Amino acid sequence: MPGVYGAGWIGGGKNNNYQPWKGNAVLAEELSEKYLVQKQSFMAECDSSVDNGPGCVDEINGKKVKNLNLYGFWNGGGFAYGAIKSDQSVSRPSGGSNPQIGYYWNGELYRTNNGDNYKIQFFAGCKLNTINTSVSVSGLSLPEDCKDGTAPVLDGGSLNFDTKQEYSRSLYVTSKGGTIDNKGENIILKGTIQSIANTSENPSPLSFEGIGLTSLQGNNSYLNPTTVKEGVLEVTNVNGLGSAKAGTRVEKGAVLRISVSGKPTSQGSTSNDAEINEKITLTGGELDLNGNYINLRKGVVLEGKGTNSTIRVKKGSTEVFARSTISGDGGLIKDGKGFLRLGGGKPQTYKGETIIEAGELRFAETTSTPETTDVTVTEGATLRLMGGPGTAGGLNTVRSIEGEGRILLNTDKAHLSVNVSSSEKNHKFEGFILGGPGANS
Repeated sequence: MPGVYGAGWIGGGKNNNYQPWKGNAVLAEELSEKYLVQKQSFMAECDSSVDNGPGCVDEINGKKVKNLNLYGFWNGGGFAYGAIKSDQSVSRPSGGSNPQIGYYWNGELYRTNNGDNYKIQFFAGCKLNTINTSVSVSGLSLPEDCKDGTAPVLDGGSLNFDTKQEYSRSLYVTSKGGTIDNKGENIILKGTIQSIANTSENPSPLSFEGIGLTSLQGNNSYLNPTTVKEGVLEVTNVNGLGSAKAGTRVEKGAVLRISVSGKPTSQGSTSNDAEINEKITLTGGELDLNGNYINLRKGVVLEGKGTNSTIRVKKGSTEVFARSTISGDGGLIKDGKGFLRLGGGKPQTYKGETIIEAGELRFAETTSTPETTDVTVTEGATLRLMGGPGTAGGLNTVRSIEGEGRILLNTDKAHLSVNVSSSEKNHKFEGFILGGPGANS
C-alpha cells in the first residue's frame, strides 16, 4: 500500500525509486481503484462559480465527473508506473506533443503532459517488508517512513502486542494468513483488517493467540478464515470476523465473544437482528453471546466426538437466536443466565449430549431436539420445548434426561419423548415438568 506521497510534480523524466509498482501497470491500476474506494469523501465536482485552480476537471466527453482533492491538490494520488506507449488510449489529457508518464487515477489510465496543468501529484509509496516472521507492533514502520522497515501486512508471520494498548491503524493480510498475539495483554484494534494482493481460493487462517483479550472494533473485510487458538477474541461489529464465507473456528479453551446487539421488531421479523453471517465451529471452545437480538444465521458446528463446547448467553439477554442448524459430532453446553432460542425449520443434528448449566435453552416450533442426545438440566436451568405433532420442527425426542431443573412444554402441541435403550444405565430426572401455554413458573 502507498505510504508517503511525492512532494513534487512528476514529469516525463522523473524517476521515482520509491515505487513498488514501478513498471507494473496492473498493480498501479489495482491500487488506484482500491484507494478510490477508501477516499470517496475526498471526491467532489468542480464548482463553476468559483476558481477551483488548475487540474479540476468539470466534464469528460460531456459527462459531469468528480475529482479527487488530495493534500490540497486536484487529481492528487495518481499511481505512476512508467513511460506510456504512444498508441495507448488515455482518458485525459488529450493532445500534446510529448506523451510522458502513464498513471492510474480512480481506476482509469491517464498520462502527464509537460507544460499543461494536468501534471499530477504522485504517490511515492515505500518498499517495506511484510510480516513473515515474528514482529513486535512497536517495530512497524510509520506511514510517512520510507526507510527499510515493516509494513502492517500479515504475510504468514506473527504480529505481537507486548503491552496493553489501543491500536488505531489498519492491518492487512495476504493469502498466507498470519497470527495476532496479544501476549497476555488486553488490546483493542480500532482500525480495519483487510485483505491485500491476490487472495487464493483457500487462504490460510488469520489466527489469534495469547491468553489476554483482543477486541476487534473495525468493519473488517479480510477473506481469510478466522481461528481463535487461545484467550478471548471479541468483536463489536457484525462484520468483525471479515468475510462471511471463510468461517470461524474456536479451539479448546478459547473464547469468541460477540458483543453486538440488534433492536426489537414486530413478532416474527428479523429485520433488525444483529446477524452473524459466519459459520462458527467450536472444538471445545466457547461462544460468548454478549448482547441481545443476535442471530447466528449460518449456524454452529460442534466438532469432536465426546467433546462438549459451550454457548454462553449473558444475563438479561432473552432474544438470542440460532435460526439455523447446530450440527457436528460434539455436544452442547448452554451456560449463562440468558436465553438461547434454536430454530431453523428442521431438527437440530448435533450428535453429542445437551447440558443446560444455566439460563434457558429453547427449541422453537420450527425445530426439535436431536434424537441421539442425552439431556442434563441442572438446578435453576430451563429446557423449553415448543414443537410437537403438526409443527414444522416435529417431535422432540431424546435418548435420556436427568438433572434437577425445569422442563417447560410451552404450547398445547409441545411434546417430549425419551427413548432409553434397555442396555443403558437408568437416568433420573428430579426436576419439574410443566405443560401448557402458561407454563412459565
